[in-house]
Amino acid sequence: MAKTPSLQLFVKQLLAAVKTKNADFIADAIHPEIKFSEADGYNYGKTAFMQTWRIGNPDSPLWLYLEKALKIGGTHYRNPPPTS
Repeated sequence: MAKTPSLQLFVKQLLAAVKTKNADFIADAIHPEIKFSEADGYNYGKTAFMQTWRIGNPDSPLWLYLEKALKIGGTHYRNPPPTS
């Protein structure tokens, strides 16, 4: 789990929101200038993200993808690891 208490709390709240499919929580967490990829390239903006992923739909695949990603977790580096 996250070493930073505020991040740890956010991840816990985010996982709870994903499990209950709380679209309002997700909408509040999305940055207004989010950049995301689609099959035909990149798209930008909160409205486009919410429409693409159908955030208000409980059957949106986003719920499954977010839950899997959160359960896998991640690693924090103070300095990025060297690239090959």
